[in-house]
Amino acid sequence: QPVQFSTGDFNNDGFPDVAVINSTSNTLTIIRNATPILQNIFLETFQTYSTGTTPLDVQSADFDRDGNLDLVVVNYFSDNIGIYWGNGDYTFSTPTTIQVGFQPTSLEAGDFDGDGLLDIAVCVSAQDRVTILKNNGNRQFVTGDELTTGSGPFAISSGDFDRDGDMDLATANNGSQTISIFQNLNQQGWNLLQEVSINQRPVDIRWENVHQTTLSQTSDPYPELIVLGSSLTILGKRNTPLTNENSELYIFEWDSTLSNFSLIQNIPVEGAVSHFSLLNPDFDRLQNQLHDLDLDLLLTNYTGGTVQLLANQQNEGWETPLIDLLPAENPRVSISVDFDRDGDEDILFAEHFSDTLSLIITPPELFDPPNDGLIIDFGDVFVGDTLGADVPFVLENTLTVNVLLTVQDTDNFDAIPTQFTLSNGIPQIVEFQFHPQDTLSYETITLVDTDHPLNNNPGTIIMRGRGVIANIAVEPLILDFGIVPPGFTNTLDLQITNNGNGSLRINEWLNSLPQFETPQLPAEIAPHSSSTFSITFAPDTLGIFRDTLHILSNASNTPDVPVILLGESSGGKPQITSPDTVTAIEHQFFSYQVTAVDPENHPLTFFFFNLANWMQVRTDSVFGIPPEGATDTQFRIIASDGYLRDTLDVYVIVIPVNDPPVFTPVDTQVVEELQTLSLTIEAIDPENEPLLLEAFQLPAGATFNQQNPTTAQFRWQPPLGSAGNYTVIFRASETVSTPPLADTLQLFITVTPKKPDLEAINLTVDPTTVHLNQQSVITAEFINREAPVTEPFKLRLQVDDITVFDTTITNLQIDESVLIRSTPQLTRLGELTVKASADPDNLIQEADETNNILSQTVTVIPGNLIVRPNPFTPNGDTKNDRAGFDMRELNLSTPMLVIYDIRGRKIRELRNISNEKFFWDGRDENGEDTLPGVYLYVLKDGSKQVAKGYVVVAR
Repeated sequence: QPVQFSTGDFNNDGFPDVAVINSTSNTLTIIRNATPILQNIFLETFQTYSTGTTPLDVQSADFDRDGNLDLVVVNYFSDNIGIYWGNGDYTFSTPTTIQVGFQPTSLEAGDFDGDGLLDIAVCVSAQDRVTILKNNGNRQFVTGDELTTGSGPFAISSGDFDRDGDMDLATANNGSQTISIFQNLNQQGWNLLQEVSINQRPVDIRWENVHQTTLSQTSDPYPELIVLGSSLTILGKRNTPLTNENSELYIFEWDSTLSNFSLIQNIPVEGAVSHFSLLNPDFDRLQNQLHDLDLDLLLTNYTGGTVQLLANQQNEGWETPLIDLLPAENPRVSISVDFDRDGDEDILFAEHFSDTLSLIITPPELFDPPNDGLIIDFGDVFVGDTLGADVPFVLENTLTVNVLLTVQDTDNFDAIPTQFTLSNGIPQIVEFQFHPQDTLSYETITLVDTDHPLNNNPGTIIMRGRGVIANIAVEPLILDFGIVPPGFTNTLDLQITNNGNGSLRINEWLNSLPQFETPQLPAEIAPHSSSTFSITFAPDTLGIFRDTLHILSNASNTPDVPVILLGESSGGKPQITSPDTVTAIEHQFFSYQVTAVDPENHPLTFFFFNLANWMQVRTDSVFGIPPEGATDTQFRIIASDGYLRDTLDVYVIVIPVNDPPVFTPVDTQVVEELQTLSLTIEAIDPENEPLLLEAFQLPAGATFNQQNPTTAQFRWQPPLGSAGNYTVIFRASETVSTPPLADTLQLFITVTPKKPDLEAINLTVDPTTVHLNQQSVITAEFINREAPVTEPFKLRLQVDDITVFDTTITNLQIDESVLIRSTPQLTRLGELTVKASADPDNLIQEADETNNILSQTVTVIPGNLIVRPNPFTPNGDTKNDRAGFDMRELNLSTPMLVIYDIRGRKIRELRNISNEKFFWDGRDENGEDTLPGVYLYVLKDGSKQVAKGYVVVAR
């Protein structure tokens, strides 16, 4: 039952081999890597050694520094470790055993005391501690520090988590479900920094920086602590099939500020995982994706029966789902190593109960020669010059290859060196050169050949560039600066054009006189373009100056271009002769003409400053119109000949002019009778003089009250009957100026008539339920509001839109009401609508037309057949001689009355109706008198029986 293995080059041939420990057979097996060539991998068992009882962990390291890897094995039930000293030929010596305490489980090799020798840290699970075995050299170890852990330490890992240069330790404590973290105190002792609890029993632990790529170590400086928690029982006999097993990965990050570890990610995994390892198999490449270069996780899912890969997402941690790489029978441990040295990591894992090792070989990547497809663009290079470009060549794998570079156009291009060896990712710098012989565009190919067995075709590197020259043209070739007084300057521009296809460099401006100042260097002009450069004449004395400026450049046509420089210096100053004080009148056009003389008759330029906001400038004059309230102002004039100048401050006295007040306009107002109109009348005097506000032609009842020197309040409520158009005149007069100025304002007012409002306020029907052909009393009340009604209108009562009452009202005052009443006979069955309406013909314009109508309902139901007198006495005395059958409450269409005797024999049938009544005189169909007694009557409407009863004949 293989439980752990370690890889290393046990025969120093450059290919990794494997050492496997088997827990039930208590053996150590050496697996030899017999790969003869890169793409044919072959592993075989070479030698088996005995171990102590139940070996659980193995590591390879060169403990005695003889150049050969040694092996150290932890023996659980033997309470010791065994060190197998390597001979460098796959063979190892008889082990040196060291007692370490009860039930050791795992170990970690590292230089913990900084003496250059590898020490051993052992987890002693039954005594809850870590024992440090110090390497004294000469294959001797002595017991050093003992560190107290949580309960049942099962796995251990070392790493410099705080980046202080010494190795720290962390243990996975299977019994207490904790992680103990020990800080190495500069190789002088240990500090239990932190003990972290997790939800599962920890079975494996690693320190590794998973937040940076495998090629760049410049991002996160601190390694993360990765812990595997699992429900798997590591020690003991095989149980019945495991169910409901689960695991969890925990990633802790060191916080250098708080000096502790914090959980940054936890990943649940279905199944009991026994072991994990970190690797970069680059499985993304198998899906035609780019290399990801970050560290992924390889998990041996013991109960899930599979080896799984958990990808690292852009160096930010791992995210599910897991990738099942291969089914396996209880995979116990795994490791990734490039067994065939093809540049890709292969995967080896142990199947616990089948006693086998399985290997996943990552197929070799198609080899691309280094820098294949690279394009080196040298750009523009002057003919006769050489430009170089350094290019690093590097292999991103463990291979070693020889490289040969062949440049096709050696007249214009070169590569140095052309032959070299690449190995183990060490870069080789090659300088590619371009030295054009003419002003042409060049391109060539450099072939990249290697002796890699998969390199069937050479790579190519393209080099290109263009040979260039510079060609100069200068304009003008004479610069005349004119007359400049001492202490002043004049600047003129030179335009330099590059007519060549290469960059033009001005190397030097060369002239003799310091009074002519040239631009600073360096200066460069692009091909087929121009640039402007300023030359300054700054005389310090009077006189005439002449010099030659030599423009030195890399131009192939004229590398030295001479430019003549001319200048003169004199000291005459201009003088302003126009007056310094003028007047302007408010609201009138103002103009000021500047006059000045120059002793040398140079043309003058005038500048104006501090102008009032109403002033404008035209070359040599100032003009404008002073607005209301403008005050005295002052502006400055400068007359300049370009170098010397004269200054004059001009004072402008503004004479004010009195202006009349001005009303704020008011729109035409429309107001209804009895509605209040209130307006603020405002006038403003430009000189802010107090005003007298007056009103003329005020309507009756209107008021006008001045509130302050500029505003007054107009108020009017037109009475009833005042409809019409009105004009009110307002006047605003100055109260201080003589004579006082004034302004008038006309206000137009339209008064519209007040509209009445006829309203139906009450409607009653009594009773609301009646028999057919009976009467109800309908009463309605109306009222008038807002304004009197002076024209005739009607009040109307309707039942189902049939008018039952109509009356005309000739006039109605405000709040006057009218009561109308009608007692109609209701001659139709069902619910009838009773409506009371005012002005139904819409003859009166009202303020509200929606409240003129009220509605109510009355229900008309069928009545009874009324028989009277009953009994009746048909004896010819004209009193009660016949019985009447009254049907006015029944609403029948074809009534018929049938009389039966008590035996059911029909005596008489009546069809003739008089005023909706049948009359029976006590005779039968033959006109004979019937006998006294009780008779049955039946009333029908067509074939339908409506009523029946008894009638008594008494004689």
